[in-house]
Amino acid sequence: MINVEALFRISYGLYIVCSGDKNRGNGFISNSVFQVTAEPPKFAVCCNKNNYTAEIIKEYAAFSVSVLHTEASPDLFGRFGYRSGKDFNKLEGINVDMAKIRACRSY
Repeated sequence: MINVEALFRISYGLYIVCSGDKNRGNGFISNSVFQVTAEPPKFAVCCNKNNYTAEIIKEYAAFSVSVLHTEASPDLFGRFGYRSGKDFNKLEGINVDMAKIRACRSY
């Protein structure tokens, strides 16, 4: 379920964008997350089409966004920002909640 109030609080910052399931998932750091429509509530992220996560977003037709705190651990940047998920399981060792979500279209 989308928290509609969260859409109105999106501001400039850094985010971790992820997609996938318990068998295959990946994520990357983005500074481009923005509201597209209020009704129905939708937002978009920018992702290089050659990014491994872009491939997964297309496959699963859904993604999640986590806002990074200003005091986020440098380990998060090392994990999600400097290595390809093709060579390294970025979600390994992280407690990931694979909740049911409403799918979004990715183009």
